[in-house]
Amino acid sequence: MKAKWLIILLLFSLAINGGIIGTIIYHHVLGGKQYRHQNNFLVRAVFGLKVRNKLNLSQEQNQALKQIRVNARNEISEIREELYQARNELLTALAETEVEQEQIEKHLGNISNLQDQWHEKVVENVLQAKDKLTPEQQKIFMKSIKQRIQACVGSQEK
Repeated sequence: MKAKWLIILLLFSLAINGGIIGTIIYHHVLGGKQYRHQNNFLVRAVFGLKVRNKLNLSQEQNQALKQIRVNARNEISEIREELYQARNELLTALAETEVEQEQIEKHLGNISNLQDQWHEKVVENVLQAKDKLTPEQQKIFMKSIKQRIQACVGSQEK
């Protein structure tokens, strides 16, 4: 009888551990793609070819925006990698047998800080790009960004 209960407890324990490991792997694999998509979306929304074509840029403006775009990709990519790592650390902490609330809050604070940095970099790059444009181009630029963001938000709400 005791052996039967031990086998049941062992199977139950294995099922829980398998579920936790599966969840971590799922979020690790899927999460990486999701974060890369967000990073690419932000850079494309601000500096995409369609946006640049609508603006009818001079050669100097095109070169300046190209440099801003390259810098934006590098800066946002670094933050994205840190954010990805912070989220993995949170998942690891959540998977522990005894979850420490203080550690979870520390990880959440770090993730919030990195997300704030990400948004600040995007805004900084938008402002840098706007400085290179004429007032009419700025209107087109901002309208295009707004449309891209609304399209993305609208597709996530469905």
